[in-house]
Amino acid sequence: MKFYELSPEKRRDQLVQEGWLTTQDAALLAGTHSLPEVTGARLIENAIGEFPLPLGVARNLLVNGQLHQVPIADEEPSVIAAASNGARLATANGGVRTHVAAHRVVAEVVLTNLTDLVQARQTILAHQTDIQKVIAVAHPSMIQRGGGLDQLTVESLGAQFLKIRLTLDPQQAMGANYANTV
Repeated sequence: MKFYELSPEKRRDQLVQEGWLTTQDAALLAGTHSLPEVTGARLIENAIGEFPLPLGVARNLLVNGQLHQVPIADEEPSVIAAASNGARLATANGGVRTHVAAHRVVAEVVLTNLTDLVQARQTILAHQTDIQKVIAVAHPSMIQRGGGLDQLTVESLGAQFLKIRLTLDPQQAMGANYANTV
């Protein structure tokens, strides 16, 4: 019998047998637990109730060489069937390969009313190591996590403006506060 032809209970049982769910997970999914209002009000702002959706699973999607069962909460017919079919086609053709690009943030400082752009640029670049040290002292925890200044560039903007562009590695942080305080 195909997975989609099974009852929800039998689907949970099969996922337990395959090792995708624990018996506790299956019991939780089978239960009729409703979120208490007080819990909902603590989780989000302006809570006015719940909006339950059926929870299904798109089966056997190969991602980076590892097979996944993808949970999907949805009220539309055929969405999970289409996702499962897409997973089947992708898996049959080697699966999905992912790559995460390095996360960087940029801080820019524009200097105005400069009379000698060439000299100002040379001075900034000559003190790049000093600038990196100041950033490291201001944000030691970022440096400890492996982040910091990746790149410093200086660009002329018109006749009297110079832009200093600092490319920063915020590690796991979003980086906005880091960029703003550098």
